[in-house]
Amino acid sequence: MAALPKSGDPVWRDEDINVLQVDISPSGNTIVTGDANGRVKIWTRISGTDNFETLIVDQAHVAGTGVRDVLLVDDGLFLTGGKDKRLKLWQITEDGIKLLDNHQFNGQVRSIAYEQQNRLVAVGAGKQLSLWKLNDRK
Repeated sequence: MAALPKSGDPVWRDEDINVLQVDISPSGNTIVTGDANGRVKIWTRISGTDNFETLIVDQAHVAGTGVRDVLLVDDGLFLTGGKDKRLKLWQITEDGIKLLDNHQFNGQVRSIAYEQQNRLVAVGAGKQLSLWKLNDRK
């Protein structure tokens, strides 16, 4: 059975961030966080180590509205849900993040889940639960 260590330091940490949500990619090479001001921060693993370096800090949702959930599909694709009632699909590029899709809901996007085999995304927003299928990237 897996367990967290009872004492000691984590293998890596960053300071002075205001994290509301965090996710790590299935490969373990990318971490994304969302904060209360609508920003996302993306880290990438330094090759051969358990350390990460900041790749991107960018505005993902309306300033001050907050990122309620983040979900990394893989090392180059992630979803964010915000208090601004939007679900957004992003691509990580060398220059920052690129918005690929944007959907408006009737309530805050509070939760996002992903099922990898069928590429299904479950979204909890307001009083609604919806299921989406991600298209393959071209």
